[in-house]
Amino acid sequence: MLLRLTIIFTLVNFFNVFTSAKTPLSGKKIAQTEAELNELGSTGVDKNILLQKGFDVKIHSGERNPSSVIQNKNNFKNSSGVNENLLNQQQQLGLRDGGILPSGLIEKIYVAQIQGESPSQSKKKMTDEAIAKTAESLIADLVGAEQIQKNKTAYQDKIIKNSGRFIPLIKTNEISKDQNGNYNLTITLNANLKVLESMLKENGLFYVNESMPQILPLMGYLDLSQGQSFKWWKENSKDPELRLYENQYLMMEKLFIQSFSEQGFKVQRPENYGLSIIPQDLAQKDQLTNEDLVRFSLLFKSPVIVEGEIRKILISQNSNSNSIRGNSYQLEINLNARQAVSGRVLAELVRKSNWENVIGDVWSHKKVQQWVNGIMKDLSSQVKEAWQRGTLATTTIKLVVKGGVSPMFSQKFKETILNQSKFVRQIRERLISFEETIYEIDISGSYVDVANPLQTISISGLGLFKLTSSSKDVLEFTRVQ
Repeated sequence: MLLRLTIIFTLVNFFNVFTSAKTPLSGKKIAQTEAELNELGSTGVDKNILLQKGFDVKIHSGERNPSSVIQNKNNFKNSSGVNENLLNQQQQLGLRDGGILPSGLIEKIYVAQIQGESPSQSKKKMTDEAIAKTAESLIADLVGAEQIQKNKTAYQDKIIKNSGRFIPLIKTNEISKDQNGNYNLTITLNANLKVLESMLKENGLFYVNESMPQILPLMGYLDLSQGQSFKWWKENSKDPELRLYENQYLMMEKLFIQSFSEQGFKVQRPENYGLSIIPQDLAQKDQLTNEDLVRFSLLFKSPVIVEGEIRKILISQNSNSNSIRGNSYQLEINLNARQAVSGRVLAELVRKSNWENVIGDVWSHKKVQQWVNGIMKDLSSQVKEAWQRGTLATTTIKLVVKGGVSPMFSQKFKETILNQSKFVRQIRERLISFEETIYEIDISGSYVDVANPLQTISISGLGLFKLTSSSKDVLEFTRVQ
């Protein structure tokens, strides 16, 4: 009888391990649920679909709606088949980064521990705590912790209480109780930074961070005369045959860091981290997409990315080894700085210069380094100016004037707009005609904040203008006299 029970128990355990390994929560299973989430948008995840895939689903109502809390029936085993409950006590308590998912969502992992009377109450408290901590951390990444402290009530009431909009998916393991009577829970949260940024702007809470932003250089170096390139993030960047090109790149990076540091920026040094932290798909890319830039920005906690290429082209080569004349090169630097999450370009420049009779490495010549240094100073100055104007924390919309504004009064019109609405950070012409004049304006806060003080505009010598319509994309004025 004892032998029969042992055999049955062994078969049951084998069946449980086999079925758990077939449907892990990580790996492909996560990707599938996120794809379904993206298709369904902000309405959450289809409960029936997830039930068919082996999940228990609880849809939270009220302030958490439409977010979903998903619990795996197979006791939350990871891709290695290891029970997460056994790992909870070994993990450090608190919030940590889980990486960037293929869907573009940001993963945060919160390990919680609490003394409670019941598993259900303890689980709810720990989940709510994870949501609040994650929301506050994400907001601080965008606007700075100082801004949250200055206006904590507004952020709590308008953003964190509605975190279901930007934290659409929450996964929990099965709650466990340790020998000390503490309940333990691991909560995984997926967040959409673009939705969070939109919410902050809608509520006028996306202010400029008072400290200077951290900068990440994603510059590539190309030696077209040799057909070689060096990009520090690529998996082949440490190959011995690229050492020469790495050294030439580092000359430019040194001048880059020096110029941006002088302006008060902190520059990330990727080589301090090593290539191991870079996802494999990014380490294989020559050309980076906007989504890739966002992933790098979050990975290195750098809101501003400087990307582009530095090129060396051999124009003519002196083949006479006895001649004192050297080679001729064209050097080209094409760089732009942008806020990664919004994609807003803050500064850009293209510089070309021909250098003749160059002996040795062209980049090591003093005049060439002075030329590069001037370019880096120009770029860093542009980024600082954009930061001080507040354009890092603004939305761009159109301002249309029906009836037009004559060019001789355009500057006066722009000054009146800037003086009358403190939420307009910058205004520039985009189209001037007899029928209408179109401006582009950078605004902080919502379009309602901008429009309220601009119901009527009176300009001496030009006339009276009335705001006839407003939306999140355009403010339209009509000349009434």
